[in-house]
Amino acid sequence: MIPAGRGPDPGYPAVGEPATVRLPRVGPGYPPEETAADGGGAGGAGSTLLALGRPFLALGGLVVAELALMVIAFKEGEYLAGFMVLFVNAGVVGLLCIPWARRTSVARSSAGSAGLTLRPATRVDVAVLITLTSWALGSGLFGYLQLTTDPEPRLDNIVLGTIMLGKFSPAIGAAVLLGVTAPLLVALILVAMRGGVGGIRFNADGFAFDSVLRSVSGRWDQVVDVTDSASGGRPVARRPVAVQMVDGTCHTLRAPGLYTPDGDVLREMMRFYWQNPGYRIELTDTRALDRFRAALAAAASR
Repeated sequence: MIPAGRGPDPGYPAVGEPATVRLPRVGPGYPPEETAADGGGAGGAGSTLLALGRPFLALGGLVVAELALMVIAFKEGEYLAGFMVLFVNAGVVGLLCIPWARRTSVARSSAGSAGLTLRPATRVDVAVLITLTSWALGSGLFGYLQLTTDPEPRLDNIVLGTIMLGKFSPAIGAAVLLGVTAPLLVALILVAMRGGVGGIRFNADGFAFDSVLRSVSGRWDQVVDVTDSASGGRPVARRPVAVQMVDGTCHTLRAPGLYTPDGDVLREMMRFYWQNPGYRIELTDTRALDRFRAALAAAASR
């Protein structure tokens, strides 16, 4: 929960914004609500594929090879093995769709008296759910086959032996079910319970970062710095948002790309409201959201 408390006094400050603040002023002429942060459309998808490069091609080649094995497995009556390969491939496709979905869609947002909330686009949540569900089913079938299949006659089947990595072992099956399937199911349940893969919340008193595994929050008056690295100066992720707290802890948003094409705009927004208490009243209406969208549009045009 975002800490409760009394926000700044109502009213827009008369002083101008500091020169170091890169977020534009709120005013007329802002881009429409559904403007894609990175240009969207075919251009966004094309740039995403180029950015993925060799990893995308490697995973795509793996999908093609596995699909061939799946077809052969179904033809030979190895239906469980065929469905296992199908689910694993569906998970890979879902994983490949996550960066595409992130780059070609706009994060969901809402603003009001309770504060500003940002969530990943719906298609990002869908891609993550497809990936988790498919891999949970695929790994579950792999573990089940490892536990229950008699290796003596079954390894004579070249296709099945290839799909099962050339070995049937109850120990391997148990390890996969406990070490892979169970965590995937837990993550899937948490995503469903939280209504998505994450979220960011701001109000006049503080902030909160929600993720699948945990939520962290703090008050603006507890913040000592907003940067892109941990307290030791080490980068903790690609363009993260790292919030240094007065007690020495660091609250890190490791995947700002789920909400913006790069983490700079989000980081500058946090820095702005931390350094300018008088402007935090914007977080209780739509002005902060307007300012954020304008900053995204300005960053995309550079």
